[in-house]
Amino acid sequence: MSGELFVPDGGDVVGELRDVLAGVVGADAERVDPRQPFAALGLDSLLAAELVAAIFQHFGVRITGGALYEYSTPALLAGHLSALRGASVSAVRTPDASPPVLEALRLQLAGRLGCDVWEIDADAPFVALGIDSILAADFVAGINDTYGLSERPLTLHEYPTLATMASYISA
Repeated sequence: MSGELFVPDGGDVVGELRDVLAGVVGADAERVDPRQPFAALGLDSLLAAELVAAIFQHFGVRITGGALYEYSTPALLAGHLSALRGASVSAVRTPDASPPVLEALRLQLAGRLGCDVWEIDADAPFVALGIDSILAADFVAGINDTYGLSERPLTLHEYPTLATMASYISA
């Protein structure tokens, strides 16, 4: 092999994932080496949440932030995404959120962001809504108080949108 990247069952996905990743980290896609670990490519914890949401938007499959550690390079993740694409849709969908839970979370988040509740798109990544690590900690603390949970702020990386967080809590 002359420097070509071989990814079993994910080769066609590598280029797409490279483009998505480049958009998230603000890099030229041609300079993204799919064999490098995500951290070496500039992915920090906030960008990881954004990447998870971008992967869902582009590929139509949901992954958790943990998948970025389990499949630690774009090449490895491409194989995983390829397998998920081949899986049945029901295997990758999250349960629907209870409308009361979604609205309660939207109300809490709007209060923390200082905006109207209907300005918050339930499918927008938390990062795109302006959630930083301090707001994430405060928001999750509010969720814990409301629902008697003991989640950590990292939960927002696993469930990177209001809709996915509400689905998780509803389940």
